[in-house]
Amino acid sequence: MKKPPSSRRPLAMGLGLVLVAACRNPANPPAEQAPTPPATEQKPPPARIATDVAWLKDPDPIKRRNTAYALGSKLDRWIRAHEPVQAEVDAAVPALASALKDENEDVRSVAADALGMIGSQARAAVPALTAVLKDPAMKVRHDAAKALGAMGPAAAAAIPALTTAARDDPEPWSRDAAAEALKKVSEQP
Repeated sequence: MKKPPSSRRPLAMGLGLVLVAACRNPANPPAEQAPTPPATEQKPPPARIATDVAWLKDPDPIKRRNTAYALGSKLDRWIRAHEPVQAEVDAAVPALASALKDENEDVRSVAADALGMIGSQARAAVPALTAVLKDPAMKVRHDAAKALGAMGPAAAAAIPALTTAARDDPEPWSRDAAAEALKKVSEQP
C-alpha cells in the first residue's frame, strides 16, 4: 500500500534540512561568504553621545542626573572593552564638566562620578573637578575627589587642591576621599 504524499513530505523536509545544515558547516564557510562579526564589535555612533550630551541641558534635574550617569557608564564600558571612543569622550567630557556647575547637587555629584568612571581619558575635566572640591555640598566634594583619584597621575594638577581638601574639608568623609585620591594621583606611572 502506497503512503499518501502528505506523509512523505515531513521526511523529505527533514532530510532537506539536514542536507542544508551539512552544507552550511560554520567550521568551513564557503569562500565567497565572509564571516560576519559579532554585534558587540560595532563602535557606538558619536551621534548617540551627542544626543545624551544634549539631554544634560534638559529642564528636568532627574533626567540630567540620569543622563550624566548613563554617559559615564557607557564610556566606562566601551573603554574597558578597548573600543576606540575618542570622539565620544571628546563630546562627553566638556558637557559633564559643565554639568559640575548645575544648580542641582545630585546632577553635580553624578557628573563628577561619571567623569571618574571615564578615568584618565577625562583629564580635560581636571580643572573643573578641582574647582568642585570647594562645592558647598559634601557629596559633590566627595565625588569630585574620588573622580580625581580615578584619573590617577593624569590628575596631577589637582595635587595642591587635594592636599588642601584632605587637610581642611569640614567633613571627614570628604577629607578621607581627598586623602585617598591624593595617594592615587601621586603614584608614579
